Amino acid sequence: MARCKYHFRMNFSALRPLVFLMAICLATPSLATERNDVISREDALVRLFEESVFKGWTWPIASNNQKPFKIEIAVKWQAPLNIWILHEIGFGYPLSWEDDYENFRAFIATLLLELSQLTGLPITEYPPTEGADLNAAVYIIGEDYIEKYYENFNRAGLARLGTQSFVCSGWPQPNEAGTLIRGYMLLRTDLPKKLAQHCIVKTMLEALGLAGIGGRQQVSRDRIDGHPLYPLSLEVKLLLRTLYDPRIKHDMARADAMTQARTIIGNLLRAIDQQGEGALYQR
Repeated sequence: MARCKYHFRMNFSALRPLVFLMAICLATPSLATERNDVISREDALVRLFEESVFKGWTWPIASNNQKPFKIEIAVKWQAPLNIWILHEIGFGYPLSWEDDYENFRAFIATLLLELSQLTGLPITEYPPTEGADLNAAVYIIGEDYIEKYYENFNRAGLARLGTQSFVCSGWPQPNEAGTLIRGYMLLRTDLPKKLAQHCIVKTMLEALGLAGIGGRQQVSRDRIDGHPLYPLSLEVKLLLRTLYDPRIKHDMARADAMTQARTIIGNLLRAIDQQGEGALYQR
């Protein structure tokens, strides 16, 4: 009996390295899958960043001489944003909010605060009568006022926006060095609340430099085309935060900016895993 018992112990001891190796082999696919998921997530966000930031547009401004602008450098704001919101019957709300004005004001205040925290820029709304140095405007206009406001825009810009399908659009105006100096945002006033919220957020993100955000033009007047942009998703927050990271300069070449963006996105994802979404805020 003693001999058999000793023999069993020797076999079990000999099997220990094999059992350990088997455990590693069984665990490896799970670890590899988790690592691949992380890489895939980073790659998808990097692609989305490039699609959102480096997109051409035509400024529908009379002084633009109808020339399209193709982005090959990073463009972003360097100065505080002073925004005014103008409605054709007064200072600033879509008609769908006319019986819910306090909630509209709260929505605007919350949105501007979050955009400021993500970009690190002071973003303030001013009444248009205060005479502040305003550099960004939101026009909330009804169909009968669209042609009136369109008189300020060139024909090439109007053709691009489309008077019939126009629902909302935003565009920035950079100077020659790639610094954004003006922001314009237009949306129809006859939109349901959720769509009006989506349009305000979409146009503000576009004016901040995410020209391709959302991936498609909003052409429906009663439903959101694509994914709703409000509340801001983690992905959208991360894209805006990446653009306004100090490592991406306002005149940086596209290839250099994308190299930085990949590093920044990877770092931010790890910071979010450790600290939560608060890791994205710069203010």
